[in-house]
Amino acid sequence: MKLGDAAKGRIQLQPLGGRWTLFVDDKSVISTTDRHWLRRFAVTLRQNLSKDHSHEHNGHG
Repeated sequence: MKLGDAAKGRIQLQPLGGRWTLFVDDKSVISTTDRHWLRRFAVTLRQNLSKDHSHEHNGHG
């Protein structure tokens, strides 16, 4: 089930109407006008997700 694991925790930042929205696996998680804060949040989230899913390899990224 490596494909399923790879799909989990995919984090994206998207601009939307003057705000930045953070998506995890294509689900909207949080939206803010503070892009710098959101980027830090995304990095922290990614680190936490990679700890949770640290099976064989973490992939590239």
